[in-house]
Amino acid sequence: MTGDEAGDAVGVTPVGGGRSRLRARLTTGASRLTLKWLSRIAFVLILAASALFGGLNDAEAAPIPVLAAGETHLGTPLNVTVTRAVVLDEIEGVGITAQPGNRLILVVVELENTWTSPLATGAAAIRIDGLMTPAVTDAPAGVFRLADESNISRLQPRLETEVAFIWEIAADVLADEDPITVNIYDQSLFTFTSVAVGEQWTNPVLAATISLPVEDLDLQ
Repeated sequence: MTGDEAGDAVGVTPVGGGRSRLRARLTTGASRLTLKWLSRIAFVLILAASALFGGLNDAEAAPIPVLAAGETHLGTPLNVTVTRAVVLDEIEGVGITAQPGNRLILVVVELENTWTSPLATGAAAIRIDGLMTPAVTDAPAGVFRLADESNISRLQPRLETEVAFIWEIAADVLADEDPITVNIYDQSLFTFTSVAVGEQWTNPVLAATISLPVEDLDLQ
């Protein structure tokens, strides 16, 4: 057995193919961050640096790294770069529409498989912190390749792939430029020694966090 942990099952299967309409929308609405948000990022980084050097507490545990949007976490088995987060009602290219009273949140991520064999979807790589409601599970509803909006089945070794993680949330949870926290996880390689033969990545551990604003694509 080779790949991510069993929890990588994806519930939404984009059918993909052709030019990505979502990527076009992302390009059109790129980078509308305000000075207000940039000041928030600076403040978070100052706090992280202060904590790193013992300015806020004397805890012995190493602090979890706080990254900026576009900064790469060099991890196992994936290098993870979170670049954007957007909310919208529908992904036109694949026909995914939020249920009444809900919206879709997409986190755009570049994944690079650092292992020597192909991995599954990479769905365990990130989670959104603090937005989960009783109707939403921690695992994403879907993970698809942004270039053509096709379903991710394998991540080849040393090949960077830009993907979108999808969650469905209540419509009133997030507004344009509201901040979210994305947690990034590393995993450990487990080798089967009896019954089954092979290796499997499992046991996700929090390795880094990133705070970034969401962009409401339906306002553009």
